[in-house]
Amino acid sequence: MDLKFFGEFAIVYLGILDAELEHKVLEVLTKLLREKEVLVLKKFYGITTREKSLTSISVELCVTSERVRQIKVQAMRKMCHPDNRKILV
Repeated sequence: MDLKFFGEFAIVYLGILDAELEHKVLEVLTKLLREKEVLVLKKFYGITTREKSLTSISVELCVTSERVRQIKVQAMRKMCHPDNRKILV
């Protein structure tokens, strides 16, 4: 069993997300985040795909690893914002 952390929130990850749970996670992410932020989190945390490093994501998006890290941090901050917590529950 592996834990995936999204800010203060943790999802227990058993290797393959149930299709319904995966759909719900993506639905919530798309409500809160911009398209690029969703893409970075999906790739970094292995939602719908295998986990990828910041470097490999940066190559795909044609940006630096630092920029990918910044996008990831920005997305996590948005998710942890008090106004958005209602959506995550």
